[in-house]
Amino acid sequence: MRWALPFYEKSPAQRFAEQLDLSGGEQLYSGCSAICPWYGEVIQNRKYFMKKIIERPLDILNPSQLLVLAAGQSPVALELSLERPSQISRAFEVDISGI
Repeated sequence: MRWALPFYEKSPAQRFAEQLDLSGGEQLYSGCSAICPWYGEVIQNRKYFMKKIIERPLDILNPSQLLVLAAGQSPVALELSLERPSQISRAFEVDISGI
């Protein structure tokens, strides 16, 4: 999520993302950043395209229920629910942990 924080700037989910405790991933973040300093761009592109893929059916089928599998700490359900309240009737996030 630390790599993804810039993706959520100027988004309704920014406050949520900024409140996450990401301290458990600091060692991983530092190690990966040392090897691949542009890895954050990869993560942000992934977040962007995932959101676009989710938005496509919302433009056709509404209202819709949104189910986010492997949601982790991603605020995508929150973001889309706030951006498209008339298109999403309910949002569900499912994960083994991190929710």
